[in-house]
Amino acid sequence: MASFGGERIFNWNKWVYGIVVLITILEKHVIKFSYSSAKKQTTSREVEPLKLCFKGGAWYLYGYCRARKDMRFFKLRRIKELIVEDKIFQRKKPKQIFLEKEVFQEDFILLKLKLSEKMEYRVFDEFEVYEQQEDGSYIVEIKYPKGEWIFYYIMSFGSHCQVLEPEFVRKEIQAELEKILEYYF
Repeated sequence: MASFGGERIFNWNKWVYGIVVLITILEKHVIKFSYSSAKKQTTSREVEPLKLCFKGGAWYLYGYCRARKDMRFFKLRRIKELIVEDKIFQRKKPKQIFLEKEVFQEDFILLKLKLSEKMEYRVFDEFEVYEQQEDGSYIVEIKYPKGEWIFYYIMSFGSHCQVLEPEFVRKEIQAELEKILEYYF
């Protein structure tokens, strides 16, 4: 196992970064980093890393946050300026960590989408439950945290996605598309 042999600072690289975090978990090194919340607030954290988790299409670090004095989830993509400290911790990971209310403390939207057969590869990659229709399209239902990002996510499917529910999301997309059209027509 690779040892760090002193404090090291790591810059973001999705593969190397994930490996560094995994090694800190295995070797029980305390880590420090800057963390940007979904509300765009950046704080400095010192964490005892316990587990990497894949949830809701993203990687999370689960660990004991010394600043908050509690177990927390940290989205890896929001971690910056990672420092691996010489300090070793003894904490053991809890037996059960996947209580959805702990992972996301945000409001959720239940989306019902219709995706064309051209998006089959994304249906298989991104959704656990889907129903293929007679015309080859797919109906998916997924629960996501509320936020402006949902518009961009839905638009990443281009003309191959139709929001079936909820109606307010359909209206928000329509309003945003009308703003976009103003730039071009």
